[in-house]
Amino acid sequence: MAFNKPKNKIMTFNELEEKVIIWGKQKGLIVKKEGSERLVQLYAQTLKVQEETGELCRAILKGDMPLTEDSIGDSAVTLILLCELLGLSFEACLEIAYKEIANRKTKLVNGTLIKE
Repeated sequence: MAFNKPKNKIMTFNELEEKVIIWGKQKGLIVKKEGSERLVQLYAQTLKVQEETGELCRAILKGDMPLTEDSIGDSAVTLILLCELLGLSFEACLEIAYKEIANRKTKLVNGTLIKE
């Protein structure tokens, strides 16, 4: 259950993903670059992913649920933008990850799933 339920209709994932990509293009974050400029662009976006997941960790440690929700959303935004820069589909990457874990044999050790 979400901490902050939206008052209006909830957008579909595809609608949100499209809006994030449009926003990224409008802000100049999604621009085709070549060579070393492309590498700098990818590194910068990857660092942004790390920054947002760091904020998520901090929010969880503080027990701040509104900040946790915001940080999860911010992390997703940075990953969607990184996928767009790499020519990947966020949804396809998620499906690949799910298929990899779906039938994995694991055991729970101190609250962490460990591969058997």
